[in-house]
Amino acid sequence: PAAPRLQGRVPMVTGQAAEQPATAQPYALAIHPTDGSVWVSNNLSYDVRVFEPAALAAGARGPQRVVRLGGVAMFAAFSTDGATLFVPQQRGPQVPERLSAIDVKSGAVVQDLDVDPGACTAPHVVTRLPDDSGLVLICEGDHQKKAGTALYLQAAPLRVRGSAPLGLFADGVAYLPGSGG
Repeated sequence: PAAPRLQGRVPMVTGQAAEQPATAQPYALAIHPTDGSVWVSNNLSYDVRVFEPAALAAGARGPQRVVRLGGVAMFAAFSTDGATLFVPQQRGPQVPERLSAIDVKSGAVVQDLDVDPGACTAPHVVTRLPDDSGLVLICEGDHQKKAGTALYLQAAPLRVRGSAPLGLFADGVAYLPGSGG
């Protein structure tokens, strides 16, 4: 296969509204499973910005939509059908640590699950289970003394179904072929 090459650059921030920081500080992205839109989680602007391939190809500058969250947006995941985006958020000026479910069509937050600080410190990445039976939310811990955790979640409605302790600075989850999970 050909090596990837830069096709162009797209600004994350267009204009300077009073409540808008000079940078969004993009952190992670998720690509929609059917329409190819790119959903970028941003740390400093406390939002997710959506870039539509057709609009970008037509010369659009900046995001086509912005979903305001209030917390530090981290690694998100889509539902299998692409109807919902799940976004972990670390504590922000307006919200506690939580996982939000966003309706992709409307861009509205349809549910927030505030995580128990005793069970989850620094929610970092959410992953859909391979059999679509739920989600796993990885919480980093405090990077020094408090270990991370994995929360097993029901997706609709969002609720915690179980947890497992992890090591310091837990940062992701991966499934091994043939492991049954």
